[in-house]
Amino acid sequence: CAQVFRETSDEFFGRRDVRALCDGHAIDLAFIDGMHQFEFALRDFINVERHCAPGATILMHDCYPLDRRSAQREQRTEFWSGDIWRALLALKKYRPDLRIATIACTPTGLCVVRGLDPASRVLAERYDEIVGEFGALDYGVLAQDQAGMLNLVANDADTLRRLLQRPAQPQAAAAPPAGAQL
Repeated sequence: CAQVFRETSDEFFGRRDVRALCDGHAIDLAFIDGMHQFEFALRDFINVERHCAPGATILMHDCYPLDRRSAQREQRTEFWSGDIWRALLALKKYRPDLRIATIACTPTGLCVVRGLDPASRVLAERYDEIVGEFGALDYGVLAQDQAGMLNLVANDADTLRRLLQRPAQPQAAAAPPAGAQL
């Protein structure tokens, strides 16, 4: 069942019971794309992760900018990816527990985030600090190693399969044989 809500994501998460909308289920896959400014993407990440199931995946669009002009905070070119790249750097610093990879797909990459922890409050509690710190970064910080800093990976079937593979479920302990002493 697909539903469309004509409101900002902040309004959506502030007004809606996400689990109720998902028939009591947690989010298994989410796609974040929108305002092209990192603080919005970061808030969306915080809100989505709170409702994720174990093994869930969050995808974020526009994480690998083409150049300085298209990666500005304000749109000044016809093609614009904004500064979502800052959100990846923030996630890497403040949530080293996450598994982050940016697929090298055109035009501006697609980030895959795994290892989510719905109980984590690090980003929410430090949100203003993070926005101040990463909002002040100049695009030039990417100059030395953009691919490494944004965790760029190949856009091929084997890489995608590995990134999206479900974590192995723990095996239930086998019951001891009848008459066995514990």
